[in-house]
Amino acid sequence: MQIVKKLIGFLALAVLLSGCIKLMPDSNPQTITLKTNSAFVPEGYSCVWHDEFNGVNCNEQGCEVNPDHWQFQNLNVNKEKMLYTTRQCTNYPDNYNYCIKEGIFQIQARDEGKPVQCDDVSCADNFGWQCGSGSGCADRPERYTSGRIMAKNKVEKRFGYVEVMFRLPFARQGVSQSGLWPAFWMLDSRIKEGPSSCSDATHQSGERFNRGCELPWPMAGEVDILEHVSATPNRIFHNVHWDPGTNGPDYDHASCDKHPSSVCSANLGWARGVRTDRGFAINWREWNVLGIHWQENHIRWILNGKHHGSLDTTNEEELNRSMFPIINLAVGGGMGGEVKINDWSDAYVEFDYVRWYQENAEQVCKLQ
Repeated sequence: MQIVKKLIGFLALAVLLSGCIKLMPDSNPQTITLKTNSAFVPEGYSCVWHDEFNGVNCNEQGCEVNPDHWQFQNLNVNKEKMLYTTRQCTNYPDNYNYCIKEGIFQIQARDEGKPVQCDDVSCADNFGWQCGSGSGCADRPERYTSGRIMAKNKVEKRFGYVEVMFRLPFARQGVSQSGLWPAFWMLDSRIKEGPSSCSDATHQSGERFNRGCELPWPMAGEVDILEHVSATPNRIFHNVHWDPGTNGPDYDHASCDKHPSSVCSANLGWARGVRTDRGFAINWREWNVLGIHWQENHIRWILNGKHHGSLDTTNEEELNRSMFPIINLAVGGGMGGEVKINDWSDAYVEFDYVRWYQENAEQVCKLQ
């Protein structure tokens, strides 16, 4: 029987999970034994991939991220203010950006006190991303460091129910703090980290891509399962980005904004800037279970068992191909906003597990 650290204090989730887990009071954090799959998994679905964040190569400081599941990546494409490192608590106990303890994965953002470069902070690989117009230049000096892991070439699947259990300790600092931007999201498996292998002439002419080549964003679609910004601690956001092409009804979506870059963005609860009256309410003090039910031509978001929003993806090829998950904690950037953090010891996000279920599939996960 697997022991997983949890702190679930809200009544609704307790009722829904009462047949699955043993709850402990939030005032006295204890372990919870996960006996079965989450109560929110659709009927007929089985777990085909998961990470319970037990970690590997453990020592007295903690454990490392499992390299069979994830790889680190240093990438900055949203005018963010940090470098993504490979520093784990097993080797960097005083200034780590990643740590696993008692089954909980933590990404810690840090203020380095002065601008630093990759040679100073053990940056992750950028996987060939080429800088252009100030975008993607993750090797430039920045004052802050943080963490980003992705499962590209580790797990890439098409459709299913994808679920994560997370907590946002930094949110206790309230609306006076800003600049932290954690996310759990997915990218098209054929994303090209740099110039596309597709013909630029084909791109510029608006003709349909050769779908056998690697694709740049947003021709490679993006599904943001979870986004949060510290300036709005009681809200989370769900976003989707894809290339609408020249044929089809993409721009007819009521929630799509047509940008010069030809990006179609379905912003569920967020549009043209973060506002306190947008997004979906969340109890940041507790653990939350968030999932998407990703089916052909349709995506639904579910938070603690409650339907949060949906998107019709009919004829949207970019959103119906295999994808891989990503977890990161950005600092600053277009959505993160101005960096204004008083207590960096709280500047972290926690994850208990990530699980991927598929319909009519063989159960391969060992959850007990």
